[in-house]
Amino acid sequence: MECFYPEQAAESILIWGDSHAAALSFGMRKNHPAVAQLTASGCVPLIGYSSISRPNCQDINKGVLNKIEELKPQKVILHANWSAPLDQIKPGLDQALLETVLLIKLRSPSSQIVVVGGVPKWKPTLPKVLLKSHVELTDEAFVYSNLYDEIKKTDVILYDVANENHVLFISLLDIFCLENNCLSSMALEKKYEPFAWDYGHLTKSASIIVSQKVLELSGNR
Repeated sequence: MECFYPEQAAESILIWGDSHAAALSFGMRKNHPAVAQLTASGCVPLIGYSSISRPNCQDINKGVLNKIEELKPQKVILHANWSAPLDQIKPGLDQALLETVLLIKLRSPSSQIVVVGGVPKWKPTLPKVLLKSHVELTDEAFVYSNLYDEIKKTDVILYDVANENHVLFISLLDIFCLENNCLSSMALEKKYEPFAWDYGHLTKSASIIVSQKVLELSGNR
């Protein structure tokens, strides 16, 4: 976990989520001076979420909520591989997110809550898809995402809950995809990299670019 100093709290950002949130936090720290990262692999940022493979998620998420109450950051960003554990979220993603949002508002009323939707994903992995499609890392490219519909379905649920509770929702699909074709490679300082190093975890370049968009859309420029 990386935290900010108390005097930075007025402009602070707290990122809560799983390994996808951890990948995003790299770019956040490059683009913002006061970032706290509270992430755990496989732990979606939802109060009450439990996983057989990650039995400590409930306790971890309760601890994060306590930390939000203590730090009272200016912004709380929720991000995860939202679509992967849908069958493990009881009573459902919409109710679990609603409960989490309400608890954040109760514990830290001044914090802006930002829900960041799922990143573009590819099966089995983006590097393998690029090789199969004969896409070279010499230019910006868009490649068909065979998991787009799955991510979009989850994003609709996230948007509805966020919109009904005056919470900002940012769709990465809307920003980085043209229908089912999503940005697969991009350049940072003229060096091209894949968007993800596996099926969907952001590379360093992608993390910086995605975080810039998230900061811009949530009021930090």
